[in-house]
Amino acid sequence: MGTWDWNIVTGEQVWSSELEQLLGLKTEQRRHTVEAFFALVHPADREGLKARTEETLRTGREYVEDEFRMLKPDGTITWFSSWAHLLRDVHGRVVRITGVNMDITERKRAELALRESEERFRRIADTAPALIWIADTARKCTWFNQPWLHFTGRIMEQELGDGWTEGLHADDRERCIATYVAAFNAREPFSMDYRLRRYDGAYRWLLDKGVPHFAADGSFLGYIGSCIEIEDRKQAEEALRLANERFRLAQDASNGFVYDWDLVKDYVQRSDGLTRVLGYKLDEIAPTGDGWAALVHPADLKPQPVESAATMPSEGTTRNEYRVRHKNGEWIWMLDRSITFYRDGKLRRMIGSTVDISDHKRAEAALRESQYFLERLTGTIPSVIYVFDLTANRNIYTNRQIWEMLGYTSDEVTAMGDNFLPSLIHPADWAETPVFVARLLELADGQFQEREYRICHKNGTYRWWYSREMVFNRDAQGRPTQILGSALDITERKATEAALLEAQTRRLEEERHYAVRLQQLNQASVVIHAAASQEAVLHLVAEEARKLVGVSEVEADIPGSYALERGIARHNDQGADRCLAIPLIGRDGNMLGLLRLREPPDKPFSIADEALLQQLAQIAAVALENQLLYAQEQAARAQAEESNRLKDEFLATVSHELRTPLTAFMGYAQLLLTRKRDEAYITRTLEKMVRSAKTQAQLIEDLLDISRIVSGKLRITPQLIDAAYAIHAAIDTIRPSVEAKRQRLHVDVKTGIGTVIGDNNRLQQIAWNLFSNATKFTPPGGAIYVSLRAQDSSLQLSVRDTGQGIKPGFLPYVFEPFRQAESTSLRSQNGLGLGLAIVRHLVELHGGTISVASEGEHQGARFTLQLPLAANDKRPVPFDTPIVDLPESYPAELRNLRVLLVDDQRDILELLHEILTPCGVITYLCSAAHEALAALNTWQPQVLICDIAMPYHDGYWLIEQVRARKPEAGGNLPAIALTAYVRMDDRVQLLAAGFQQYVPKPVEPAVLRSVIAHLVRSEKAHV
Repeated sequence: MGTWDWNIVTGEQVWSSELEQLLGLKTEQRRHTVEAFFALVHPADREGLKARTEETLRTGREYVEDEFRMLKPDGTITWFSSWAHLLRDVHGRVVRITGVNMDITERKRAELALRESEERFRRIADTAPALIWIADTARKCTWFNQPWLHFTGRIMEQELGDGWTEGLHADDRERCIATYVAAFNAREPFSMDYRLRRYDGAYRWLLDKGVPHFAADGSFLGYIGSCIEIEDRKQAEEALRLANERFRLAQDASNGFVYDWDLVKDYVQRSDGLTRVLGYKLDEIAPTGDGWAALVHPADLKPQPVESAATMPSEGTTRNEYRVRHKNGEWIWMLDRSITFYRDGKLRRMIGSTVDISDHKRAEAALRESQYFLERLTGTIPSVIYVFDLTANRNIYTNRQIWEMLGYTSDEVTAMGDNFLPSLIHPADWAETPVFVARLLELADGQFQEREYRICHKNGTYRWWYSREMVFNRDAQGRPTQILGSALDITERKATEAALLEAQTRRLEEERHYAVRLQQLNQASVVIHAAASQEAVLHLVAEEARKLVGVSEVEADIPGSYALERGIARHNDQGADRCLAIPLIGRDGNMLGLLRLREPPDKPFSIADEALLQQLAQIAAVALENQLLYAQEQAARAQAEESNRLKDEFLATVSHELRTPLTAFMGYAQLLLTRKRDEAYITRTLEKMVRSAKTQAQLIEDLLDISRIVSGKLRITPQLIDAAYAIHAAIDTIRPSVEAKRQRLHVDVKTGIGTVIGDNNRLQQIAWNLFSNATKFTPPGGAIYVSLRAQDSSLQLSVRDTGQGIKPGFLPYVFEPFRQAESTSLRSQNGLGLGLAIVRHLVELHGGTISVASEGEHQGARFTLQLPLAANDKRPVPFDTPIVDLPESYPAELRNLRVLLVDDQRDILELLHEILTPCGVITYLCSAAHEALAALNTWQPQVLICDIAMPYHDGYWLIEQVRARKPEAGGNLPAIALTAYVRMDDRVQLLAAGFQQYVPKPVEPAVLRSVIAHLVRSEKAHV
């Protein structure tokens, strides 16, 4: 189960980690937006879910449960059930939606399995050799299988409901319906036969058996029945009935024959019935004892009347059964009854009758087979079958299942007699037995009564039984004499039902408790988001956490140096007490705050408590971020207002600085025109006019440089030079000003310390600006210290003065254009405030850095410049050597270097290729960010050069994906941004995003090659 929170106003969404886990999202895939959510919804459900969501937002109706499918990133389809709650503002508008998503894939699979099971049932039923039907709880038939429809020749709609009764034979309809209704009302199985009209109009006898259908919870669902055709059996039964009738008539007419046997003469006289019974004519059997014995089955000769009578001591009757061969060869069972006559102690005569009892013998065999079948059948039924005699007040029959279910043998049960029920049934259930028996005896034949009760096992434990009982026999007055019943052990089912009931009760209580907590959480969310500051947010989070989990010691603050991984952590604090620490994680993964709760020793935090506190922490993190964003917006507005003010001041300064030298120049020119002066005065005046013109020219040049920087057109022409020459040239230029102000200049700059790749003129401009700035802000008599040192792989220039220093609050803005420490009207120094901004840009074009430090006002300032040293195998070009572009003099670091080029403009890609391939660079060209990601896996570049402004995915997106990789997968790949955005904020954003260098557009070939070579050297130096 996962939760989510959607801010309708801002469009932001917060998903719980459980929801992300259910969706199978990885770290790089966690984008909590509406579009990201709908992108995961299955295409078949997406539009419908969007429409329902839009309807909810449009109408404001409460959200109801929804079900839909989601696609995990690995392609797995998961079913979700979603519940949500709408939060409104004071005007009733929906401003947020919070919800819970639950994985219901297993339930959906179960429903599908059920449908498939029902489909299999119908397929099996349609192929079964029986007529199958299903009825609902209203006794209406709802379904028939295909064999039924084929038999009747009717369609499903004709048979549904009571339509099937139209095919019943008129003589059977009333009996059939009455049997069906009686069984239905009693919820009992039934069996009945009737004639049903076949498709050809003929009526055929069917045997219909129906059983009630119950759900797992015991609720009645209806009936299921099946029919088989018994036309042949009915004909056989009719024939058997007629045969029985004939047998009865034959019995009445002595269906046999009589004989009179004179044993002295050994002569037998037989009646004509012999021919009817055995098929022999009278003269076909010898009228002697042996003649008859020849027809008797050899196995039955011993009990023949002759031998039996020979042993008789006196007159009497004999009875023998034996087999005699019919004329057709069959063996016929005969019952021989005779009367023996003795005289003088000797057997003289025997008169008797012989009757065909073959049918009786077959019936006996059938009965024995039936009894054997019944014994085996009751032995396999998983329930106890018993017959209770009301007269004897004991069980007169029980099957063997009672041994297994209660441990008693049938003889032990019989021996218990009257004490069987009172001694074994639980006392609480025995008290209800008389009422149950009274209701049972009032039932009509065929009706059942059910009950559940406990009965004692032989081992002393009680087992739950479910029994069904009916009246089995009645006396001549119709009073019940015997009860037939069956009992099933339902102990396990009872235990399962009890466990299920307990689980359901527990779950309902948990859901109720969770709903209450969720409501509390929603209320807490509203309170926290209404906070006016970050401190108020933290205070309210602590208060709401205290209410939610019922603890007294709660802290919520900014984490500071407290180290905590993402997620919940437990740790010991202040002895044996345990604390629960929950970080407040922002959307960018950074920790915004920390919630700490001291765990009560008598009531540790539960999993539900932790989950609730995590959700509260997420709400608090969102509120903190909102406060932070608000503060940033306020700061941005103040910064914009400050920028406008600075620009206004800058324009005023430009006007002032341009007019000041022009005023002096025009004034001196007017003096020379209006008055005659001596040569010395003219010379001094012209010198002043020249100084004014130079000052104005320098101002104009600074303005032009700033314009070139803003437009990206400021260029350098790199060459290998000794930086010391450029520094000395700048010192020579500024030395007269230093001497004029009686300042002390300490120079520690030696040639040959190191060479750099740079523009000699621009390096002089950098040094002159730094020296001029030191001279301008250092009072007369002050000191300026200049030093040049080689440090690791860079050359460091330090310019320190003892001047007026820099206020701490202004240090971050020293190198920004249009910034001056003093306002326009109160400035003590001239200038536009552009020099240091130009210096920083020129330093960065050379691949270097510059920084400033000051202890405060009147404490002086130190500017430190670092430039990368060139390779040792290069000879420096003297600063006064003309710059010549030698096509073959390319940096050695570029040879065989694999560079991945990314730009959506094909012309730019080809230009970059043409610039780099002559240097020995191996290039790989990509027109889109996603193509570059694929190339990282297959080509393994050594340097990435990427455009920033590209459709679909820009350069920032690409560098984010690269830096998210492990180092062995290219996560540390050196990267250069290619961009037309050259503002300070743009450069800071590029470097913060993960680029090491950037090259402004339009691209200068020499600059691009130099930046790449410098980056490769830097990376090697750090390895």
